[in-house]
Amino acid sequence: MKYQNMSVLFVLSLTIIGCASPQLKNTQILEDEARKQALSSAISPQQAFEEAEELLKQAKREELELYAPLHMKAAEKAIEEARFFIRSKDNEKILQSSFKAKKMVFAGVGNKALVNRKLSATVEQFARLKTIASKDSFADEYASCRDDVIELFSLLESGDVASALKEEPVVLRALTKLEIKTLYKKYVGLAEDVLEKAKKEKADELAVTTYKSAEAEIRKAGEFVKTNYLNISEVERVGNLAIKEANHAYFIAREVAAIKGLEVKPAEKRALYIESLLNKIAKALGAESGVGHSITDQAGRLADKAGKKAESMGQIHKLAAVNKEKVSAVREKMEQTLQSRDQALSALREENQTLQAQLQQSINEIAALKATLAAEKDRHSEPVKSTKNEDKAVKTVEKAAPEKALSQPVAGSKETVEKKAPAVPGQAEQAAEKKK
Repeated sequence: MKYQNMSVLFVLSLTIIGCASPQLKNTQILEDEARKQALSSAISPQQAFEEAEELLKQAKREELELYAPLHMKAAEKAIEEARFFIRSKDNEKILQSSFKAKKMVFAGVGNKALVNRKLSATVEQFARLKTIASKDSFADEYASCRDDVIELFSLLESGDVASALKEEPVVLRALTKLEIKTLYKKYVGLAEDVLEKAKKEKADELAVTTYKSAEAEIRKAGEFVKTNYLNISEVERVGNLAIKEANHAYFIAREVAAIKGLEVKPAEKRALYIESLLNKIAKALGAESGVGHSITDQAGRLADKAGKKAESMGQIHKLAAVNKEKVSAVREKMEQTLQSRDQALSALREENQTLQAQLQQSINEIAALKATLAAEKDRHSEPVKSTKNEDKAVKTVEKAAPEKALSQPVAGSKETVEKKAPAVPGQAEQAAEKKK
């Protein structure tokens, strides 16, 4: 009785909590199905609960809470009910709650498919935002946008398709705004931070041209991000260029400051150091040393030499590319030729096999015919063998034949005629009278 009262209070409290949130239209249907399944189930309550609990964990790993928040809440509620009924050892209720949890998860999977069809623009944009989002940048705004997306999906989940479609543009604007801010901070914001460091080095005074160039590149990158935020690769390229220009202003300002503050001997040492670096470059390029000329002149000559070498290397690369294409064409032609040859050989092999089979069949037929003819010849040429009794009978017949022939009347004789003539009635009596 104690457990029964606790059960009623527990379920009632969960029901009251659930009423505060949007209701699912299919809740009663799923509960009825779970009740029927529990009555006919062959698995144990413990097994049903473990399967439902594992299914819920898997759904969370796949972020089903984002696409079907109402179904996932209902599934969690059903799992909590099952845990309570396990403590009260109510097996029927354990089964019902466990099956209800599973059905809610499966229904949530169905809602995810519906969201992907009806609200695909939001799904795609939120996925892009997740890839660039950072815990250190706009974390609160990201959490707010995520809540907006969940609320939008729950409208569709509760069956209010019209409201979901109406609210989607509002959510998309918020996502776009945050996406642009995130990209701007990630690329342009970093360049701005570097330029601020350059300003602290007095780059705006000591390296005015470089500083202004960096400012212009940063403005250009900022405008590009706002209008081309979907083109992530180009946003990255433009942003990195802005960062490079800002770094350039920073280091040039530091170099100018170092040179400006040097005394005669340190300045000479620095100039000689720079000249030694230029000589190393000349050696690498195969050029003569520029000692005896100004550092600016030496740098200019090396730049010309490097340009010519680069041009020469470019021509080499072009020739190499042309040769590569020719080699590729020749290889392709050879492969085609070899392929054609292989096909021809394969056809010949098949034809040869067919001919061999036909020849073998002909040989077999000829051999069979020869055997038949030989058997027929043997049958006709072999003498008839008689038995001893048959030989005696033949001899007896031959011996008796002449005697029998002599005792037989000659054809046409009187006896023969008399024997053959038909008997006339009264003829015999007349002959007897004559003899008398």
